[in-house]
Amino acid sequence: MKQGRLRERLLRLIEEFSGKRLLVVGDMIADEFVYGKIDRISREAPVLILKYEESVILPGGGANAVNNIAT
Repeated sequence: MKQGRLRERLLRLIEEFSGKRLLVVGDMIADEFVYGKIDRISREAPVLILKYEESVILPGGGANAVNNIAT
């Protein structure tokens, strides 16, 4: 199938979802992302020691799928 025809078909399929009800089944998980700068490597194990700057909690699992569908 040519690229243009495939794109048109996919866009048509997406438009058909408009106005439909959708059920997402899955776990609602909170994903936490921790940001910082690497300070050093631990002497006890090959693990990076992070100097904490901030953390962000975002929806994960089924909650992420719902969030993606809604936006």
